[in-house]
Amino acid sequence: MGDAVTHINLNAYKVDGEILETCLQAMHDGRPLLLVGPPGCGKVVLARMLAKLRGGPLRAPHYTVSQHGMFSHTIAPGKESVGEMDLARGGVLLLDDFPQFRRGVVERLGEEYRVESFKEAPGYLPIFTATSCPCGWLGHHSRTCMCRGSDTLKNYTKRVNEYMGQFPTAFRVVLGSMDPSEGRILSSPFAA
Repeated sequence: MGDAVTHINLNAYKVDGEILETCLQAMHDGRPLLLVGPPGCGKVVLARMLAKLRGGPLRAPHYTVSQHGMFSHTIAPGKESVGEMDLARGGVLLLDDFPQFRRGVVERLGEEYRVESFKEAPGYLPIFTATSCPCGWLGHHSRTCMCRGSDTLKNYTKRVNEYMGQFPTAFRVVLGSMDPSEGRILSSPFAA
């Protein structure tokens, strides 16, 4: 099941102004947010910060979650099982390592999101995270990407783009690396 938001010291992190502005705009508009960057760059920290600012829960189901775990459904007459999407109401639904989620879960989440956003703003902020490549190190300042130029990278990029096609209004933000000694998110923004 997903994680509830834990205490986080918002003052411990300094976020690039453009990145923060893009994230706050996504939060204000209720638009999905894709955070891309190498491991440890602060994607989940940023999601937790946004959940804290929204004042709601952070739900972060594991990528193995089934449709029954993600979406509310009736398990017996008069008995409902509440899914992660509904548990995230008022807060953030974080899909960490987004490309690893099952295609059916992502497609249904996209359908549910579009139906809700057509009527009114969805009651949760969807945030997706992904590394820039399967090994995670493409573009990292000190690590070498092991999958650059391979079919693996092409397939991974195709999957991310197909999945994000379910959320055409999403903001995309590329993060750099995080310097743990300073507790800062060092980043170079790209929003589309």
